Amino acid sequence: MMQGLETLDPVTIKPEDANRLWERISVQDIAFDDFSRGNMHMFAEKLASPSTAAFLYKDAVLVMVEGIIPRLNGFMHFFLMDRKFSDNELAIVGRRIARDVIDMFDLHRITATPPAFNKFAVRIATRVGFRYEGLMKGAFLYKGHYHDLEIRGLVAEDLRRLM
Repeated sequence: MMQGLETLDPVTIKPEDANRLWERISVQDIAFDDFSRGNMHMFAEKLASPSTAAFLYKDAVLVMVEGIIPRLNGFMHFFLMDRKFSDNELAIVGRRIARDVIDMFDLHRITATPPAFNKFAVRIATRVGFRYEGLMKGAFLYKGHYHDLEIRGLVAEDLRRLM
C-alpha cells in the first residue's frame, strides 16, 4: 500500500474515528448537496456500507468509492480536509485507490460525478484519468439551486495504461 494511505474497515472503525472524520469533512461545504450537508447519519451509513470502500490519505484526504457493484462499477468521491496537496499527488492517490478498488471488486470501471461548477473537482478527476462522458442537467441541488453534474468514467483497461 502507498505510504500514508490506509483502508478504512467499516467493521472495525471506531465510532469516535468516524465522528472525527465527519467533523473534518462536514466543513467542506462544497462537497455536499442540500440533502447530505449536515447529515452525519447519511455519511455513517455510506461509510459502513458493504458496497463502499473508503481510504484515508495522510489523515487529510478521504476517498470513498460508493455503490460498488462487483464486476461492474463504483462511484468515486474525494473529500479534502486540507488543500496542501498538489494536483499531481492527488492524481497519484486517486489512481492508486482506483486500481485497488478495481482489483478488490473486479470492477470494469469507476465513475466520478463532479459538479460542473467545481473546477477543482473536475480538474482532479481529469488528472486521475476520468474521461468526460456527458452531463446530468440539474442533478445536484446546492444551496437551493440546481447544478449540472459531469459524468466521467475510468475503465480498468485505461487505468492500467496510466499506471
